[in-house]
Amino acid sequence: MNEVPPIILCSAGIVVGALSLLIAALLRAKAGRAVTFWGVLFSASVIGLSLEDLLPPPYDHGAGLAATLMAGSFWPFTLYLFGTDRRREVVLGPMAVIMTVFVVGHLFPIHREAMLVHRFVMIAIGAMVVGLVWRSEEDDLDPVRRQIRRPLIGLIGVWVVFVSFLGALASFGLRPDAFLFVDEMGTAVIALIGTILFTAPRPGLFAAPRAAPPQPELKQHADTRLLEALRRAMEEDEAWREEGLTVGALAEKLGTQEHHLRPLINRELGYRNFAAFINEHRLREAKRRLRAEEHASDTVASIAFACGFASLGPFGRAFKAAEGVTPSQYRRGAGRSSKKLTDFEEGGARSGIGETETSRPGSLQVDA
Repeated sequence: MNEVPPIILCSAGIVVGALSLLIAALLRAKAGRAVTFWGVLFSASVIGLSLEDLLPPPYDHGAGLAATLMAGSFWPFTLYLFGTDRRREVVLGPMAVIMTVFVVGHLFPIHREAMLVHRFVMIAIGAMVVGLVWRSEEDDLDPVRRQIRRPLIGLIGVWVVFVSFLGALASFGLRPDAFLFVDEMGTAVIALIGTILFTAPRPGLFAAPRAAPPQPELKQHADTRLLEALRRAMEEDEAWREEGLTVGALAEKLGTQEHHLRPLINRELGYRNFAAFINEHRLREAKRRLRAEEHASDTVASIAFACGFASLGPFGRAFKAAEGVTPSQYRRGAGRSSKKLTDFEEGGARSGIGETETSRPGSLQVDA
């Protein structure tokens, strides 16, 4: 094996040390299974990729697989950490595409062309991550996630795009040797910064959504008054019926500031994103209508619109995530015995790989 440049040794050491700490943080935090699985796979893949030039043949040829797993696992890791869409095709789609390209490139005599497509798929995944971060920020109620999402995930997404672009140039023999320093040390710096942001001192980042604390913990009169105003807005005025309702719009209705309302819903009621909070009220009304005789002639779509959903697709996904059955299945089950109805009310079987955030046990009840 040829002598390894010191810069590669230094970079690999930083990456291995930093991401080993991240893996330990994921396991120690007892996060959701999906976040832990994808986070560990992503970290291990980056570690494997960083060791490419340190391993003797044939082990050094595993770099392509490591790069594939890195890009494929990065999307579901960030999706489970920052997003809300848990559909299997959304979670696993990018991994399936990039793995297919990788396998085809090694089974057929089109390695160079396949690797070029592979690089552009990595660029697309990086762009998807950046888009996810920006789109989901408004809905996020968790102060830790809001604090790190731009500097961390945005930076990593941009870096994935940049490194993939350099790889695409290399496929044509156009990559200058001067980029070696940028490539190696950039990866090391990103790994180090990412580990610091994830692990110190943010113990709640990987934690599963928690139940709301008992009401005696509401010590400040201002919080109690705001909570009562929120209860009236949601239960009496039915503000949740407004299509496209945002945290800012709800705060304006309550006569308060958005930065006061976000922590109230997050800390006191236990919700990590605004959509979960709103959808719980919408789904409660939807279930009532699906069971009620006076709404027996209403279509599922009309019920979805009446409950504030903009279209049938998001309603169906939110309902299935919360209840384990589709709205139509729920409606058919509502005509059975009261025991069956109770089973449906309690949520039914959960679906998907990870956890959902569409149902929280928080209550809007306030002591008089």
